[in-house]
Amino acid sequence: METVKCVVLDNKEITGFVNAKTLLEFEDEEELFVIDLDGLNKGAYNLKLYNELSKFFEITVMSFPERTADLVDSIVSGASRVVISSNLPDRVIRDFLTVTEDLVMNYANMSGCRIFSENGGKYYLSNRMVDLPFEKVYLYRGALEKKGYVVLEGFPDFMPTEY
Repeated sequence: METVKCVVLDNKEITGFVNAKTLLEFEDEEELFVIDLDGLNKGAYNLKLYNELSKFFEITVMSFPERTADLVDSIVSGASRVVISSNLPDRVIRDFLTVTEDLVMNYANMSGCRIFSENGGKYYLSNRMVDLPFEKVYLYRGALEKKGYVVLEGFPDFMPTEY
């Protein structure tokens, strides 16, 4: 079963680590799932930390940007994939997918997820099986021994996922 470690960014810091280099203790890891609480709660994205982390790891950033400019800033700062909300307007989902297909949609609002899938989206964040075509599903609760499902190790219990 494939796993990816989670790292939380809060108050412009990597929670539990002095800096990005200390994360090299995850020597066998190639990818990290980064939860940006400042981005989620305040719209203040930790772009400098994305840049630092991306020097050592491929990073998928959960920040739920609402504007194309914020999505672009995240990618330019080193995010390989960015997690977006399924509650975005259809037009914004389509616009985001014209910027990059490397988006991860929170598997919550099925209407948003269908638009995402129909327009080329292939990655999801979920706590259950996904009923749409996908390449990879990041599971934040539980584990499925099925192709394409990746368990997020250390996903915080307090994390709101209904965005």
